[in-house]
Amino acid sequence: VHTSDVECSNFYVSQFIGPGNWFTTTRLAVRQLPDGRKALSNDKLVIHKRSKPLLNGDKICVQEMETDELVIDSDDQYFRLLKEEFSISLSWDTESNQEQTISMESFTATVLANRFK
Repeated sequence: VHTSDVECSNFYVSQFIGPGNWFTTTRLAVRQLPDGRKALSNDKLVIHKRSKPLLNGDKICVQEMETDELVIDSDDQYFRLLKEEFSISLSWDTESNQEQTISMESFTATVLANRFK
């Protein structure tokens, strides 16, 4: 893979905003855990955790996964989960060095306003 392949593809994916572009219409954060993973995707938090390994003699068999899902009811809950579960805070304004009140509308407007900078 050449650098130019990745840069061109990333530029296209990040700049093309349309209803069919998964990369610009989906909000996604994923974190690997020692015992599974968690993903915050649009309006749902999904946590997969492995149960204890099943032993068959001296061999470890496939571990079963336990899954918990939480449907997100509001933008406030989304931003709170993003901060608490993934350590991502979108409310910090680096230009003013202050925490700002954030909504999905204000965040989206900021992203769109700064996409060509």
